Amino acid sequence: MGLEEIFLVLEEDSEKEREEFIAKAKAQAVQIIKEAEEEAAKIVEAEIDKLSGSLKKDQTRIINEAGLANQREIISFKESLIDRAFAKVKEKLAEHCKKDIYQKTFQLLVNETLGGTKGKKLEVWVDKKDENLAKKVLDGLNLNYKLHSDLDCLGGLKVSIDEGRMLVVNTFYSRLEKIRKFLQPQLLELLFPVK
Repeated sequence: MGLEEIFLVLEEDSEKEREEFIAKAKAQAVQIIKEAEEEAAKIVEAEIDKLSGSLKKDQTRIINEAGLANQREIISFKESLIDRAFAKVKEKLAEHCKKDIYQKTFQLLVNETLGGTKGKKLEVWVDKKDENLAKKVLDGLNLNYKLHSDLDCLGGLKVSIDEGRMLVVNTFYSRLEKIRKFLQPQLLELLFPVK
């Protein structure tokens, strides 16, 4: 075997090795690309899951906030209806106070408030418009009282007994507030029945 043949054999062996090396490199490159694509797909899927979870949280938060805002509006609307109803009652009471029958109503409020106070020192507050009527009614009961006409109310009176040991408020406003607290749940049920 001559030198030329040896070079040819070496060249063929080297060509084979080069082709094997290139084939191995290509196979490794294909494997690396495949693994990289799989890893990239996993990363993309994880990011999508993160975003999806975040979007779901945001969606839930927005829906909850809208629901709460809606409930607040409904409650506000219901309360405004009740406010309007009680405003109408106040208007009717104001009309009542201008009629002759109010004297009898005032007398009943005084009797109810001052029952059992004979002989006790009283301070009585009434609205300015009720001052003369209060003097007339209280004088008729022979009570020891001091009258103040600076109570801002629709009708009725406020009484301090024995220098403030007991305070009784018996005005149309105070009665309306008591009635409102008592009736509000029933009015809401009547106006907006639960199905």
